[in-house]
Amino acid sequence: MKTIKPESIALFCLLSGDVDLAKHLAEILPITCFVGEDWQQDFQPLDGGPVQSLSDAYSDYSVLLLIAAESEISVPEWLAHS
Repeated sequence: MKTIKPESIALFCLLSGDVDLAKHLAEILPITCFVGEDWQQDFQPLDGGPVQSLSDAYSDYSVLLLIAAESEISVPEWLAHS
């Protein structure tokens, strides 16, 4: 298995319930987080809406991650200690 280390990661939270997972990932990965509305002040807004923001990020970041699961999140123990 090959491991990659991307230069830049953009993480998009599509639902307000995803912010907690995004916060956790931001603690362990070098990412820029984007969210809708004013869900999280430390994150970037979706300027021009989700479609425009994704389009802009596609050319600016080496990896795009989208979170769209508004349910209870359980972080695996191995990830929490990475």
